[in-house]
Amino acid sequence: QVHFSIDGNEQCALAFVGCYDHTLYIHNLQTGTSILSQVLHDDIITDLFITNRSTPTLLCTSSHDATVRFWSLENLIF
Repeated sequence: QVHFSIDGNEQCALAFVGCYDHTLYIHNLQTGTSILSQVLHDDIITDLFITNRSTPTLLCTSSHDATVRFWSLENLIF
């Protein structure tokens, strides 16, 4: 799963990628840098949902491990 978050001024363009290796990757599309690589689940991440895509604050992930989890992006990234 891949989701994008781009603010109105294109100051912060992020790609959120949930992968088969149970890991969430967050990339800054403006700089080309990786912001985060973290295992969040015990199985494949099947879906991602970002609240308020212009200023993302909360991420919801689901997985084949039968869980749905909510993450504060402020705590994950900073």
